Amino acid sequence: SFHSATAMIGAGILGLPWAFSYLGWCGGCAVLLLAFILSYVSAELLVVLHEQDNQRYDTYSQLGQRIFGNELRWLVPLFQTITCVGAAISYVITGAICIQHVYELVYADAEQTSVVYWILIFGVVQLFLGQLPDFHSLRFVSMIGVIMAISYALISIIASAVHVLDSDNSMVSYGQRSSDSLTQIFGIGNAVGSIIYAFGGLSTMLEIQATLPSP
Repeated sequence: SFHSATAMIGAGILGLPWAFSYLGWCGGCAVLLLAFILSYVSAELLVVLHEQDNQRYDTYSQLGQRIFGNELRWLVPLFQTITCVGAAISYVITGAICIQHVYELVYADAEQTSVVYWILIFGVVQLFLGQLPDFHSLRFVSMIGVIMAISYALISIIASAVHVLDSDNSMVSYGQRSSDSLTQIFGIGNAVGSIIYAFGGLSTMLEIQATLPSP
C-alpha cells in the first residue's frame, strides 16, 4: 500500500494549481478526469496481465515479451526507460533545490552554495538506494513518501484556504494568464502535461504488484 500511494500521490500534484490556472476550472477538471480514467484502466489491465497461466510477469520486459513476442519485446523497456530517465532527472533537480532551500532556511547566515552540490548529494543517496536487492526493500522510503505526500497536500489546502480568508481577493483574476496566443497555447500544452505527470505511478505498477503474494 505504501508503494502504491507513493507512486500515485507524488510531487506532480503540486503542479495542478498551475495547470488549472491555464485550463480553467472546466478544462482542468475535464483533463484531470480523463487522466484518472486512463490511469485507472491502464492499472486494471496491468493487474490482470500480471499473472497469466499460473505464471507471473513481474517486470515490463517480461510482460512485453509475453505480449509482443521476442521480436518487439524491446519496445516496452525502451519507453519505460525514457519515462523513468525523464522522471529521475526532474526529481533529482527538484529534490536538490528543495534540500538547498531547507539548508538556507536552517542556516540563514551560512554562505550560499550551488545547487550542483546538492544534486550530487541527492544522486549519491539515490545510488545507495539503488543497490538494495528488490523493490520491497524500499518500503521504508515509500512510507516516508506517503507521510510527506499527505503532509504537503494538507499544507497546500490549508495554506490556500487561510490566504483566501485573510487576504483581499479583489485582485484575483480567473482570466487568461497571457494575452499572447502562442504563449497561451504552449501554456495549455504544459498544463495538460503537468496533469498527466501527476498520474505517473504506472511506470512502477508491475514492480509494486510483484511485491504482493499470489491470491
